[in-house]
Amino acid sequence: MIASRFLWLPVVAALTIGIGPSGAMAQTPGHASPPAGNAAPDDPFGEEVTMTEMTIIYFAGSGLWDTAFETIVGAFKSVYGAMEKLGVKASGAPMTIYTATDDTGFQFQAAVPVAQAPTVPANSGITVGKSPAGKGSSSSITAPMRHGLDL
Repeated sequence: MIASRFLWLPVVAALTIGIGPSGAMAQTPGHASPPAGNAAPDDPFGEEVTMTEMTIIYFAGSGLWDTAFETIVGAFKSVYGAMEKLGVKASGAPMTIYTATDDTGFQFQAAVPVAQAPTVPANSGITVGKSPAGKGSSSSITAPMRHGLDL
């Protein structure tokens, strides 16, 4: 059961990548391309990438693994809604940043890169900050999902 919860991490991350006003965004200049052949296509840990620091607008939240998809989708709806009200455009692909995980839940930031930091209203639940920088992993799902998540 615990292993299946950890499998949700890349699933939720991959599903949130396509959320937003422009689903066909090009690769952002803030991301370095991973070396070719760095990971096997079926590698559960994804490909190693090097991220550069970017300005992001984000919603920080927490959720339970059982409702992870709905929680993260709701967070991105809040971020994109705030961006629309502020007249801010995305400058890269959205990302889910996991800040803590355990057997039952997780803490995260639903983040979208922006070119310039907007001024957000106090107590809006939306924050402007910097993305993590350094080495990380990127995963994507290329096959249909099972267990009620068919794409």
